[in-house]
Amino acid sequence: MFPIIFGFATALAFDALAYATYGSAALTDYAWVGMVSWGLMGGGIVVFVLNRPAPGWLQDLTGRARASILARLELLHPTGHSA
Repeated sequence: MFPIIFGFATALAFDALAYATYGSAALTDYAWVGMVSWGLMGGGIVVFVLNRPAPGWLQDLTGRARASILARLELLHPTGHSA
């Protein structure tokens, strides 16, 4: 949860600094200000999502998919262990 809060706080601080520097036009006319703000918020969300542990069903699914792909490429022995 901290990365999300930090992302929103940095976006708010950036918007305040842009407003203090460029005036109200920074928040309405300059597209790059909005893109940077959304990037800061999105960055916090992405960090939060990537740092969460995957649920058990997702790990099972990716393990099965990996084993299937490796078996098709013949990189697994018949015992199921990698070479």
